[in-house]
Amino acid sequence: MRNIRTENGYTLLLIVLIVSGVALAIGLYLRLQDITKTDSIITEQKAFSNFIEAQSCLEEGIRRLKLNPATYRNDSFTRIKSSCTIAVTGTSPDYTIDITAAQETLVKKLRANAVLSGATLVSSTWREIP
Repeated sequence: MRNIRTENGYTLLLIVLIVSGVALAIGLYLRLQDITKTDSIITEQKAFSNFIEAQSCLEEGIRRLKLNPATYRNDSFTRIKSSCTIAVTGTSPDYTIDITAAQETLVKKLRANAVLSGATLVSSTWREIP
């Protein structure tokens, strides 16, 4: 004679295990989605920070060029969060300033065209370069 009560207990235990497994899988999936989203936000914040650092390097490059336009051509230095490389080409009054700012694995490059009249910046335009 079969014990129906024992079979019902095993069936109930099996249902509880299946429901728990599904709930655990859904919870892990949602948690991994949050981690991926958080990683994406952190990378976006670092990219924005590196862009700000590149702009700061550009301003520093223009300042140094204005102080010594005859001989200032190349420079490298470390900013708060990134390293910066400046390359100046051209002759008076038209100069091209290439900036490379690197922070961890992120690199931002800018190119500026500056027109100097003596030590005065007459005009300046810049753009991102690949």
